Amino acid sequence: MSYELFLSRRFLRPGKDSNFVSFITLISIAGVAIGVTALIIAVSVLGGFEKEITEKAVSVSSHIQVTTFKPSE
Repeated sequence: MSYELFLSRRFLRPGKDSNFVSFITLISIAGVAIGVTALIIAVSVLGGFEKEITEKAVSVSSHIQVTTFKPSE
């Protein structure tokens, strides 16, 4: 049995005779799942927002601006 599987079985089951997963364990798993989901959504939205802002900023001014150079007399 792998170490990860051993730990997960140990902490998910409250006892040897019971197959019931405790209520606190379910709340903890749901909380972690919701937190990870929120982080993934936030990173995705911010990544898209950054891309849009960069495109808007680049489209306002050109990459190269040609100007004349006249030495002052």
